[in-house]
Amino acid sequence: MAYDDEGGGDTLLFVHGHPFNRSMWRPQMEHFSASGWRVIAPDLRGYGDSAVVPGKTTLDQFARDICALLDRLELD
Repeated sequence: MAYDDEGGGDTLLFVHGHPFNRSMWRPQMEHFSASGWRVIAPDLRGYGDSAVVPGKTTLDQFARDICALLDRLELD
């Protein structure tokens, strides 16, 4: 999963909707990271720089992907 991780401090997670990607959050990421927040914005599978996975993708899969990313980054 491709993602941006900027700033420091408490964490904000920005998740895009269909048909966008993480770049839609660029202005908010710049603002909040400059204001003392850690900001994470992933590209969901099949969007932006994240790989396309064959077959149907469900909202449950998107949620599991996000949980896996947060685990990898050691965030609760």
